[in-house]
Amino acid sequence: DLETWPDRAGRTMTLDIRTLAFTEPKQRWKSQTFAVGIHSGDWHWAADTYRGWAKQNHRPFAGPSWVRETCDGWFGTGGPVRYETYPRMLEDARWLGLDYLQIWSEMLENVGPNKQRKGYYAFLLPDPDRGGEAAIETAIKQVRAAGGHIGFYHNVWTWDAEMEQSLEQWKEHIPPDVKVPRWWGEFRRCASVFSDGSRRAGNFLNGYAGMCQAAEKYQNYVISWVVDRYVKRYGADAWYFDSMPVTMFAASRVCFSDEHGPRQPHGVGRGCLQMMQRVYEAARPHVNLAMTSETVSDALMQYNSHALGIEMVGGITPYPKPEIYTYTFPEHAIFSGSCNNQLGLREYYPDEEPSSTLGMKRVFLMGYRFDVLAGRVNPDSPYHQFLRRLIGLRKKLKADIYGAEFRDDIGLGGLPERVEAKLFRRRDGRRLCATVLDRRGEAAEPWTLALKLEAHDFPTPAAATLYTLDGEEKPLIFTTSTDRRLEVPLPRLTGGAAAIVFQRGTSR
Repeated sequence: DLETWPDRAGRTMTLDIRTLAFTEPKQRWKSQTFAVGIHSGDWHWAADTYRGWAKQNHRPFAGPSWVRETCDGWFGTGGPVRYETYPRMLEDARWLGLDYLQIWSEMLENVGPNKQRKGYYAFLLPDPDRGGEAAIETAIKQVRAAGGHIGFYHNVWTWDAEMEQSLEQWKEHIPPDVKVPRWWGEFRRCASVFSDGSRRAGNFLNGYAGMCQAAEKYQNYVISWVVDRYVKRYGADAWYFDSMPVTMFAASRVCFSDEHGPRQPHGVGRGCLQMMQRVYEAARPHVNLAMTSETVSDALMQYNSHALGIEMVGGITPYPKPEIYTYTFPEHAIFSGSCNNQLGLREYYPDEEPSSTLGMKRVFLMGYRFDVLAGRVNPDSPYHQFLRRLIGLRKKLKADIYGAEFRDDIGLGGLPERVEAKLFRRRDGRRLCATVLDRRGEAAEPWTLALKLEAHDFPTPAAATLYTLDGEEKPLIFTTSTDRRLEVPLPRLTGGAAAIVFQRGTSR
C-alpha cells in the first residue's frame, strides 16, 4: 500500500509504503527494497521513468495488431439479444464507422426460479431459447466472413454455488460433452478464501461466490469455454474479462487457500496474469485472440490488447487522472464512453450535467476508442448522427493518434475557461496533433492556441490543418517566435470537438 500525507503549511509530505507480510511462527521476513525518486517538475517525470522500466521488464506485446493500430471502437450490447441479430448489428456498427462487435450477456442467464434472468452468469452455454450453439456459431461466422470482429463476455469472479440446481431445468439442452460443475467437493476449492478461512458464497449480488484466478481447475474451466468452444468451435476472435483485475463478488485481495495457487497465501493479481497468459497461449494456434479487461493494468497489458476505461464511472474514481496511465502506456488501447454510465464526468465538469454526448467528446479528446453499447442504431437519432460524425473525425486522425505518444498538455499555453486540449506526437516524428474539447457553446469567441514546440522535440511545422466535427478541413495561419513558441489563431469551433494537425516539413 502507498499512502501520502501532505502538510501544505509546512510544505512537506510524509510518504508511507506498507507491505502485508504473512509469516509462520518463528519465520523471519525481510522487506524488499523501495526507491524514491526526487525530481523537479510534475508526475510526467515519474511516468517517463516507469515507462523505461516497463520496457526493460515487461513481455513484449504479441497480440493482434488490428485493435491497437486501426480499431476505432466497438459496438455492442450489455443485455441478451437473439443470436441472429449479430450480422444486423455489424451493419449498424458500420453505419457508425466501426467493425468490431462486443457482445455481453451471450451466455445462458435464465437460470433462476422459472427461468428468471441471472446476470454475470458463470455457465457460458449459449441460450437455447435464443437459438443455442447452432445459431451463435452461424451468426459469428457470418460476422467474421463479412470482415467484422466479434468478442464475448465472462465475469471471472462470479460463481453460482447452486449451479447444479439452477441448471436442472436446462439438462436436456446441455450437450453431452459439457460437464455441469459441482460446488461441493470440487469448485468450492477454487473459491477465494479470506484470512478467517471463509468462502463468502451467497452474501453478495445474486448469491455469487468469488473465484480465485490462481486455481488451476478454474483456469481449465475458463479455457474450456473461451478457447475450446467460443474460439475453436464458434469462431470468436475477441474476449472481454469483466471484473479483471477488479476484485469483487465476494473475492479477497489476497487468497488464503491452502488448496490452490503457487503459494499460501497468494495475491489475486498474479492469478489474473496467469489466467490471461493461459487463455492467450491456448487460443494462439487458432486465432491471435484480442483480450480486454474491465480496467487498465500495466501487468495485464502484456497479454490484453485493450482495456475498458472506467474513469467516468460515478463513485469509483473521485480523483480521476487517467492521463497518468495514458501518458505512461500510450500504446495500450483504452475503450470508453457508454459502459457503466457517465456520472463520473461530474469529477471533471462539476458545472455541467453528465451526458453521453459529453462523455464521447472526452473519449475523442483523450484519444481513446469509442465504447458504444447501443444494441441497435437509429439513423434518425441526433445522438447517433453525432456519433457518426465524431467517429468520422477520428478516422481522419487515427494515424496521428494511435501511432503517437500521448503528450498530455505539456507545453500548452493558457486555454480559455471550459476548453481543454491534449497533444499527440507521432512516433515517426512527422506530425504533432492537438485534440480540442470546447464546452463554451456555439457562440464562443475565437481564441489562440499557444504551444512550446521544444517541449516535444518538434521543429517549426510546414503546415497546420484544422479538422472539425462537421467534416471541414481548413489550413491555418500560425506564427513562431525566436524561442520556438508557436501561436495559431483558431476560428469559432462548431460542435465542440476539433483537432489541429501540425505537419513537419520535408528536408532536402
